[in-house]
Amino acid sequence: MDTNDHTPSADADSSSGLFREEAIRHHFDEAEQGDLLRVSSGWANWIYWFLVGVVGIGFLYLVLGTAPIYVSGPAILRIGGATPLTSPVVGTIQSVEVLPGQQVAAGQVLVRFRAEREKAQLAMYQKEFELQLLARLRSRR
Repeated sequence: MDTNDHTPSADADSSSGLFREEAIRHHFDEAEQGDLLRVSSGWANWIYWFLVGVVGIGFLYLVLGTAPIYVSGPAILRIGGATPLTSPVVGTIQSVEVLPGQQVAAGQVLVRFRAEREKAQLAMYQKEFELQLLARLRSRR
């Protein structure tokens, strides 16, 4: 008989089959049936409730918890719709009159400069203008 022949008749005739003879007898004996495998040890019950608790706490944190949204590291900021701004005068800014991201209209005051030096120059020019005006008026008489 060929060892590669796996027909049912060849397996039945063979004395060294796949299953032991006692296993086959037990399988066909209907009077004695085995019980289902039950896992009822204390550690399995403990593991089950532990996992239920972990999932429950995780769900509560997901619903009620907060996570920090601060991050660190390099960032790229892309500003859209911005227009470069230049000033015809040089000076130090005293206050900014608009908020970041606020839309502005043409002619709206955006910043105020410190004007101590300019005010002093204006006062000097006004005084000089008045002196020259007075001198001219005196010379016409």
